[in-house]
Amino acid sequence: MSRMLVRPLCEDDLDDIAWISRSIWDGGDYIPSVAPAWLKEGGFYGGELDGRIVGTFRMTLMPTGVLWFEGLRIHSDLQGQGFGRILADRALEIGDSIITEGYANCQEFCTYIFNVESLEIARSQGFEVVNGFLLLVRDGPFLPAEVREIEASSTSIPDRGGHIPCGWKHPRYSSEGIRWTMERSIQLACGSARMMKRSNSETYIPLRGSAEYPYDLLNGVEGDAFARDSESAELILHSSQTEIIEEAYRRGWGMWKKTEENNILVLRRIPSDDV
Repeated sequence: MSRMLVRPLCEDDLDDIAWISRSIWDGGDYIPSVAPAWLKEGGFYGGELDGRIVGTFRMTLMPTGVLWFEGLRIHSDLQGQGFGRILADRALEIGDSIITEGYANCQEFCTYIFNVESLEIARSQGFEVVNGFLLLVRDGPFLPAEVREIEASSTSIPDRGGHIPCGWKHPRYSSEGIRWTMERSIQLACGSARMMKRSNSETYIPLRGSAEYPYDLLNGVEGDAFARDSESAELILHSSQTEIIEEAYRRGWGMWKKTEENNILVLRRIPSDDV
């Protein structure tokens, strides 16, 4: 196996990042759309092999001392050859260094339940599942509805097992986490339901009290997707929100792959004292 060099990414690597993303998930990966911002914000690393970036990952500080790990990718032609493990191990080393220096207290990330390789690597590194969410998806076309943006309310932000679902990034439920979420989302209303949408995404989350109005909630999500000319939408739920789930299935929402469990898992690793 050729030796992989792990280094911070730069603008010159954008073509390689896009090349990686085109090779996975039928080219539907979101990384190219956020890569320019990630490069500016920092914490975005790549694995270079024979002069080309073939994999990526990112680490950023989140509220309450959480170091969030995301964007682990390997070009499909190189998957199953151990390069993903190299990137994950390097991310762990960087994370432990940041924690040792006192800037964070643990590492967390979320992943799709069928991302078996990532889950196996994470568990071998000491990560444990601490929370889970149900992600439902639907492709358009959508129908219009009367949806309005409302003044954001901190008391409406839901607590789901100690986390706030906010796109594919879930801060801890805390005053700091609520503030982080509100800075990165908008709040909408349709009928009696209220929902939150992560900025620059197609991901929606019911706000407190909206589980009782599944028809209004889904009308709002679909109506906002229609207004934005979105081709698809995602809805993050708690598995206990059965009335919303049943109405969503009736209207054609579903999963990428059917499972009776939460299909988005949140994992956490707290380093041992000898790190």
